[in-house]
Amino acid sequence: MGNQAQSRMREDFDGPLEAMHVSIRDDNVPELRRILGLATADEVNHEHFKWGTPLHVAVLCDNLPAVDLLLDAGADPLFLTHSDDGMTPLGTAVRRGTTAIVERVWQSVPLESRASERYSQNTALGIAAMYGQTHVVDLLLNLWDDWPQATTQGALFAAANKWRADAVDLLLDRVDFPQDVILQALHVAVNFKVMLAEDERGGVKYDGTDFLNQQRLIKALVKAGADPNARMKRAVFQTAPILFACRYCDLVGGLKALLETGADPNIQDDDGKTALHHLSAPLYVKSQSPSSRLNDTGIRLLIEKGASVSCRDNEGNTPLHSAAYGSNLSIFLLYLSSMDPTEKESMSTLVNNNGETLLHWAAAGGKTDIMEYLISNGSDVNKVSANGWTPLLGSLARTSDGDVFGSKLKTSWLAVRAARVLLDHGANPIVSTEEGYTPLHLLATYLDRDEAGGTAALAQDLVSRGADIEARASMVVSVANLRKDQNLHAHGWGWRTKQTLGKFASDAAVVSRDLPLLHWAAHHGAVGLAKVILAHGANPECADSKGMYPATAVIKSEKMQRNLEVSQKFVQLLIEAMGR
Repeated sequence: MGNQAQSRMREDFDGPLEAMHVSIRDDNVPELRRILGLATADEVNHEHFKWGTPLHVAVLCDNLPAVDLLLDAGADPLFLTHSDDGMTPLGTAVRRGTTAIVERVWQSVPLESRASERYSQNTALGIAAMYGQTHVVDLLLNLWDDWPQATTQGALFAAANKWRADAVDLLLDRVDFPQDVILQALHVAVNFKVMLAEDERGGVKYDGTDFLNQQRLIKALVKAGADPNARMKRAVFQTAPILFACRYCDLVGGLKALLETGADPNIQDDDGKTALHHLSAPLYVKSQSPSSRLNDTGIRLLIEKGASVSCRDNEGNTPLHSAAYGSNLSIFLLYLSSMDPTEKESMSTLVNNNGETLLHWAAAGGKTDIMEYLISNGSDVNKVSANGWTPLLGSLARTSDGDVFGSKLKTSWLAVRAARVLLDHGANPIVSTEEGYTPLHLLATYLDRDEAGGTAALAQDLVSRGADIEARASMVVSVANLRKDQNLHAHGWGWRTKQTLGKFASDAAVVSRDLPLLHWAAHHGAVGLAKVILAHGANPECADSKGMYPATAVIKSEKMQRNLEVSQKFVQLLIEAMGR
């Protein structure tokens, strides 16, 4: 008997309409027989708001004699409860997996209703597969030979959705599925387990056996004919399964299974990126959401199966470019370990379609350990890209930190540290890009409350070396429209800056043209830099091309409206400078 369910029901039933519920809960079959002899059809199917009809309760209590009596009295085996899970007595029996009760309830289901429970998206076969009741799947297949194709396919998808490897093995053995259905099941299996109603409060749970089952599942479906390189059409990322699995640290087992069953480690997505491109930065750890980390295990698996760090994406970037930007020295060296000596010799001169070297990318990502390594191996600290960017300029660009969330931007101290590494190795500080950006313009994009901190010290150093404090350049003043275009980068660098400014050149709401350096500092709240250039003669009352003064730029800045303390500090600097 279902003692645990009975215990939970102890205080829940009240009133004459629930007398049947009470008798079943208390295992009082004679009393149930007496009540049924007097009950109407509606009373036999009276629903308790929490536990359902008397037949639901009998199933939950594993009370086969009560089930027999209720079904003989006309209890509906397909009565759908109004609770969140919306389960029928048949579905409840299947979910619990008590074979004798499943068989008895099934025998009472009309022939025309067997393939689909009324008002339910799930069939008995699908529920058994989804909840891993493999013995019930076997029983149902034995009890009826005429399961519709849509029902057996739904059961296969249900089992794959919850990584029920045993149920999938059984279904593949007993049912002849079309190849496109097996492929779709593979794509389902590569994804995370689906969330059911009972998972909504605590989330979907995973343990070690789950991930082993996912690997078994993938291998079984590929063995049954699914192509591990076929594009996923119904997933968030419509790409090859391996390129989906590589985006999550939790799915490294699935990645391993795909590689072991013939997935191409160098298959590319629509942007030309391979799995090694995607693994070059911190990835989602769904079980610890929201968090991310580098997946060195996935990288090793790919390299062992022949993944190449020389594959280029549509922009000419290799996985090495991506790793230089988004990883650390340990991971970068892991990427390099797959190269032969000849390839390694050309590492320092490796460029993408826009002339950006690995050092450009490491500098833009603020990865000083990788920068030091590249410089020690011959990378040119003054290499100029197609639109005039040097590694120094990239180091000061306010880029994202490289992780999968993309919401955290490089900090000013990290940018200053990266710039110092390059300057210490002979980087030219008097440079500007095709867009007119100088190191000071880029340094001015960091919110800086400290008038005497690292940003101010670097600004002082650059000015003392001859940096132009009057230089003008166009600046993105609003990122709202940029976020609507996935192909543009609100905080870009290199050729991406040229792309962004070109697209929005005529949109004054997005790009302000030819802004003085002081206006850049005013817009972003770069107090330390502003103090330095004002001390060296920058005009506190200079106007931009629209006639706007620096003080007005502070007031109109979206960023400064969220940082009133910095805004007031900046305005005070301007007032003091005008008073001198």
